[in-house]
Amino acid sequence: MISPEDKIVVAVSGGKDSIFLLFCLKLIQLTALKDIEIVAIHVDLGLDMNLEPLKYFCKKNSIELIIEKTNIFNVQSRDNLS
Repeated sequence: MISPEDKIVVAVSGGKDSIFLLFCLKLIQLTALKDIEIVAIHVDLGLDMNLEPLKYFCKKNSIELIIEKTNIFNVQSRDNLS
């Protein structure tokens, strides 16, 4: 399922489940498939979440983190969409 030199892009919320998934992938990278690349991507919905734990984890484990900022929450609230 995962092959050497694969680039694995993981959508992360910043919660414990997605950080644990990154942890498991990092273990695979360290022990079995050293050539894989792990990238975490978070879509910031504009909810003012604390992303510091996610940023810290990614930095500590040399995982690229991409944060895509949006204003989806403000648009949804403004337009009263559910």
